[in-house]
Amino acid sequence: MIRLDNVHLAFGSQVVFENVSWQTKERDRVGLVGPNGSGKTTLLKMITGEVRPERGEVIVPKNAVVGHMPQEFVLLKENTVFDEVRAVFDEVLQIQDRMRELEQALATEDPNGSDYKKVLHAYGQSQEKFETLDGYQMDAKVGEVLSGLGFVQSDWDKPVEIFSGGWQMRLVLARLLLSRPGILLLDEPTNHLDLEARNWLEDYLENYPGVIILVSHDRYFLDKVTYRITDIENGVMTDYYSNYSGYQTDKEARYERLAAKAKRQQESIKHTQAFINKSRYDKRRAALVQSRIKMLEKLDIITLPPRPKRIHFQFPDPPRSGRVVLELKNIHKAYEQTEVFRNVNLMIQRGERIGLVGPNGAGKSTLMRILAGTESYDEGNLKYGHNVHTRFMDQEVTASLNMENLVVSELQEAAPFDIVPQVRTLLGAFLFSGDDVNKKVSVLSGGEKSRLAIAKILLEPSNLLLLDEPTNHLDIFAQEILLSALEKFSGTIIFVSHERYFINKLARKIIDVSNGRLKEYPGNYEDYLEKKAMETPRPPIKRNKSVKSRQKEATLEERSRRKAAERDKKRKLRHLEDLEKKIQDIEARLQELEIKMADPSIYGEGEKAKELATEHKKLSSELKILYEEWEDLPDSLHTQ
Repeated sequence: MIRLDNVHLAFGSQVVFENVSWQTKERDRVGLVGPNGSGKTTLLKMITGEVRPERGEVIVPKNAVVGHMPQEFVLLKENTVFDEVRAVFDEVLQIQDRMRELEQALATEDPNGSDYKKVLHAYGQSQEKFETLDGYQMDAKVGEVLSGLGFVQSDWDKPVEIFSGGWQMRLVLARLLLSRPGILLLDEPTNHLDLEARNWLEDYLENYPGVIILVSHDRYFLDKVTYRITDIENGVMTDYYSNYSGYQTDKEARYERLAAKAKRQQESIKHTQAFINKSRYDKRRAALVQSRIKMLEKLDIITLPPRPKRIHFQFPDPPRSGRVVLELKNIHKAYEQTEVFRNVNLMIQRGERIGLVGPNGAGKSTLMRILAGTESYDEGNLKYGHNVHTRFMDQEVTASLNMENLVVSELQEAAPFDIVPQVRTLLGAFLFSGDDVNKKVSVLSGGEKSRLAIAKILLEPSNLLLLDEPTNHLDIFAQEILLSALEKFSGTIIFVSHERYFINKLARKIIDVSNGRLKEYPGNYEDYLEKKAMETPRPPIKRNKSVKSRQKEATLEERSRRKAAERDKKRKLRHLEDLEKKIQDIEARLQELEIKMADPSIYGEGEKAKELATEHKKLSSELKILYEEWEDLPDSLHTQ
């Protein structure tokens, strides 16, 4: 559906795309990955036509409707939530208004008159079109999407303007989903969604009928929604036909294969050069020497792509706290008439890593502020343990920064003496490199300030970290570095995050915050989901003993991994079959064209010869791309 032909684009000296050819097919589910600034968002803008390449073509079918979730948006603030989203059905609403006008006319016309029949006929036509456009289901569809994205029914009649930017972004997403474009472009669609809304969106997109191309830092989301990953790096686009987890494995395997191929090539070059040097003055071998020299001149040298540096950072050892880090007893908290917590009790022990989960508005951030001592409560008691030193990172984290400092100075001033040599490494981990470290803090973007503030907080010695959305503004690579460092941290961590992979890897206990209560679940996020599912009563299912035994032994993670592997294998096999069929068709057509082009008489027809040559060139280019895709699929698939 979408095709890039030899696209080249640069911003100043930075090459974003270098003679890139790429294409999608019907119902593709593509995840774009790559470092910040690699060109993911730029690619989406080229598809919409907002950005044009310097050379090459971006081809989108003329009749294709492209829907893009923009970073900047305009909503009619005087509209209610429901009306703002329903406005996407403009054509249906116009027909509905026309039907109401005709209904009023029917009520006043004489049933026996000729005008009545005309009005009745017009009403029948409008009603038929209304039904064809599924107008009677319009409000139900709006309600389904609003509920899925976290709007409770009492919100539907409220004006748009009272909602925060994050909630308004959900309305933009709701409008986009309901408009059902044939090509759906999503740039970080989960940024403003809580866990429940992310889960709903994944399920909604699973049966979406069009092409989906998305950028996301949420690995769970990429795994569930996509089955093709396009890696954009150093001006090159490389496809991997799997979800994100499969992409990580396939990318490493591809690099190892390429490294082995490059090694063999270098050995061959070395042997060939040795032959040339040895035989250069042997007249009997002159022809062979010249042949080898020409072969080396024409050889395409395999260049290994740069691998990301593995950055390791470890926090300074914090002072040791007492066994009990903090304790809440009978905490009650309300905002005017809204009760947030009632009689909440909680004991946190040294070394625990606790993830707080629950719907938006349930009180997770309020609880974090209470634990940090920055939020008052109405009743109860909060007691810190012996020698507890707290560092709190809330969503207003940038307030702690000195805007007049240089980036590197801001961290050096906060770092303990023995950590100062690692400051530049830590800055690199949080995406500050080169001249960035000598910028003034005041000129940084909002996201850059957030990353710097997180790095600063993590450097300050403490044995209790309270982190509210620490992964905001971090790409997957930076999230991994932060996660690795937090896993080695010897103190106590309590955190809120909407990144399910991050929660699953870091948490050793989950606390569900909902309905003014806290409920503890030992284990990681997947353990929590399994236990929550068991709490929901289901009708008994009769199973034989062997099935029960197998299910008891299998963990949720193993079952999920097995299912994901099966899905990936089926997808890859289908893709392999499609590739081989396309290759056969193009090769057959090329053979036909070559036979025609070999006929001297065709060159008497200048326009016809030109058409054949153009088609041959285009098909040859497509065939090259298909062969590269075919070769990059795992060897095991070719033997199926």
